[in-house]
Amino acid sequence: MSGSLITYVVMAACANAPRSHTTASSAGRNAGGSSNPVADNGGTLGATEAGAPESGGAQSAGDTAVSVGGMMATVVDPVPDAAAEPAMDGSRLKAVYMVGADGSKQWNYLWWDSERKEECSFASFSDGTNRCVPTASVYAASIFSDASCSTPYFMSPTSQCTTVKYGFITAAAPNCTGSYESINTLTSTTPTSLFTGTPAKCTDASTSLSTYLTTYTFYTGKAVPLTSFVSATKQHG
Repeated sequence: MSGSLITYVVMAACANAPRSHTTASSAGRNAGGSSNPVADNGGTLGATEAGAPESGGAQSAGDTAVSVGGMMATVVDPVPDAAAEPAMDGSRLKAVYMVGADGSKQWNYLWWDSERKEECSFASFSDGTNRCVPTASVYAASIFSDASCSTPYFMSPTSQCTTVKYGFITAAAPNCTGSYESINTLTSTTPTSLFTGTPAKCTDASTSLSTYLTTYTFYTGKAVPLTSFVSATKQHG
């Protein structure tokens, strides 16, 4: 029996590479459902420490004891521990989860801004920052409220069921290092005139675009200071 066990232990040890593993501490779980990762660096034995004889030398009984102990740990725990949860709450941003009636739970890739009381996700801006901003947004149209084509309208289809609260203005050259230039709070309005073009060549398109007035809801926007949203930096493992 002992000979069979030793043979199995040696085969298992050869089939498993040395590793380290990470565990998640349930004691660190907070009210939001996140946990703090706790590094548990498993010991790694070198070839000599594991009992493999050095070149030309004989393996000692002491080396054999260390070898069997290390290999037994491999046999008992052959699969690396699962990684910690993919989202961790901060002091302000809390992870949003989908919780099934059967007890299942999955991060929904959204955050709850506990200060602004709204959901958000991260987006890049032309000032070089990444910020968690509301996701229920529309974009500035190439239709303007003024004859200099400098103040864009925000538009959403009248059939859209989602409540529109914010609108993005996309970044333009030469400041398009990020996806957006600004995020704006919206106020619905009924246009009296519609303009298209550029500041250098702006055209009154009220007649040609009149059908838009019945198929779209128009909004004016007021920029929100980007500093009111949580910023973040990218990190790579």
